[in-house]
Amino acid sequence: MGLSESLQAQAIRELGEEKCAVCGFTKKRRHSFCPACYAALPARMKKALYTPSSEGYASIYDEAKDWLRFEGERGS
Repeated sequence: MGLSESLQAQAIRELGEEKCAVCGFTKKRRHSFCPACYAALPARMKKALYTPSSEGYASIYDEAKDWLRFEGERGS
């Protein structure tokens, strides 16, 4: 993330990419994560990514990336 790129701008940019920001595997544009990373998320995070909330997509997406990275490190 560039110094001037906001959390929201980063989330929107990554949503348009074809590589998962967590693992680098292929994902579909307009999908938050690749199938494997998405499947690893807890149900509450999956639901939050696609449910309008006061936090907003960028915050929820950032939290989900952190969770996946932490869980990935624990599983290694």
